[in-house]
Parts: sequence; C-alpha cells; structure tokens
Amino acid sequence: MPRKMSRLERSFNTQSMVLQKSRIKYLCPKCLQGFSRSDVLYQHFRQKADAIHKGLDSNKSNFALFLSSYQGCMGALIPAAKLPKAPDCFDVFFVIEHYGEETESPNISDYAQSYTSTPSMHSHSCNFSVPLYHDRQPRGYDHDLHGGTALSTMPVPEQHVRHLQILHDVEVEAKICALLPQMDNWLDGTLPLSDQPHHDLGVIVPSVDVDRPLIPVRDLLYKGFGTFALIRTSKDVFSPQNIPEAVYTVLRVDGPGLIGNQKVAIGESIWVSHQTTLSAGLILLIGVFPTVVVGQKV
Repeated sequence: MPRKMSRLERSFNTQSMVLQKSRIKYLCPKCLQGFSRSDVLYQHFRQKADAIHKGLDSNKSNFALFLSSYQGCMGALIPAAKLPKAPDCFDVFFVIEHYGEETESPNISDYAQSYTSTPSMHSHSCNFSVPLYHDRQPRGYDHDLHGGTALSTMPVPEQHVRHLQILHDVEVEAKICALLPQMDNWLDGTLPLSDQPHHDLGVIVPSVDVDRPLIPVRDLLYKGFGTFALIRTSKDVFSPQNIPEAVYTVLRVDGPGLIGNQKVAIGESIWVSHQTTLSAGLILLIGVFPTVVVGQKV
C-alpha cells in the first residue's frame, strides 16, 4: 500500500509542479522575485543597486562578499562546498529548499578558488570605513570574582569561535540592558538619523569622541586596551571593511535585528570573522579586544 503523503509533502509537490509549468527559473533570495533567465536576474541586482543586491552580483569579483550577502538573504549558512555555482545557486527549487534553514559554517576557501577574482569598486555601503577609537586606559572588571570566564581572541581559530557565533553571557547581557536606558538619549544625539532620505548612506557614525560614555559597557566586555567603533544602520548594509574581524555588541534593535543570518537581541555580543550583512535599525559597538570576557570559553 503506498505511503500517504503528509500535508507538507503534498504542498511542496504541488508547488514544484506549478513552478515547472511556469516561466520562473531563478529567484532573488533578497526579495523572492522570480525570473525566467539568469541575465534578467542579474539585471535586477544592478537595477536595485542597494548594498545587498550589489553583494549578490559580486560572485566573480568578491566571493566572500557574495557569500555573506547570499547567506544573509537565505537565512542559511550553506557550506561553500555545497553551494552551486552562480547562477545555479539562484535556481528556484534550490532557493525554496534551503531558504531559512540553518546549516554548518561555510568554508569560503574551498569554493572561492573556482572563481576568478578581479579588482572591483563597490558602493559606499560595501566598502565603507568607520572612525576607530582607542582606549586611553585599560578596561575591564575582574570577572573571575563573579563567575565570568575569559576568552582570548588571539588567535581566534585556536578558540574554535565560529563566524557569527553568539558569545552568550546572561550576566553581562543583563548589565548592558540595565545601562542602556541611561544611554538612549545620548545614542540618539550621537548617531542622529537623517531627515533627508536621498542623502542617507545607510550608516551613521559619530562626529564626536565616544570614549567616556561607552566605558561602562566596554568594562563588561573585555580587559586591556581595545580598539572600537560605534555605528548605527538606517539601511541594510555591509559591516565596515576597516574592522572586519571583531566582537559586535548590540545596543539597539529597531527592525529585523540580523547580523549576517544570525538574529541578535539587545545586549548580546557576537563574533564576526569577516565582512557580513547588517540589517537596518541596529546600533552596534564594534571592538577588537586583547582579552574578551563576555561569553563562554569554547
């Protein structure tokens, strides 16, 4: 007796038959719009001209940027070795099958070798730099006295910290959340949103020194002399190119709250090992620290 299909299987099979009879062959993973030909899909990427679509169009010129964009849109860390070459990675059935799933961390080098890398110019939101600040005095409390653990960031691979790994620390997250109501007005004044959308580049950075107001937060995150930046995103953008490997601490979420494909919450810290996507509505403290104390030793 044939096995009775589940409702999900029936739905998927029906959807597959409909798509096979339609003219849709490729899907844009950012907006899920369908296209009959790959050249029309790439024309769509170029017409949209935002940072994410530009990243999806960069598979030959900057594979790491393409992969971060693709994973961020798909909500899936598909291993690079298992990702079909473009345009097959935009195949409608492949996108539907993997959209929103979570898989193992990718290995960029395995797949990137098959692409020809050529110099290219990207938009401001792809290759922007941010002002960096440096500690004048060493930061950090003695976390060992109240149950914290130390995580050395030098070198990260020896600590087995994955790209986009949340550095969970309930105590530190709670303390940051308790500090933020006192900082909200300062954050809004330091990182004001533009009232002229056509001049909005998607990233707001401080025009003043932010060292002193951020000391209480930094004292919770690391020990020693660190380098840090503060940014606010008003559009979906890429992370800064001049501080690509860093700890990102979330000070505000007004929107999807995504770093890459990782959902983040206020107070959380996440390890970012290479350039990735940042959703609109985030305020982030980005830092390179000698000894990180937020998170668990792995």
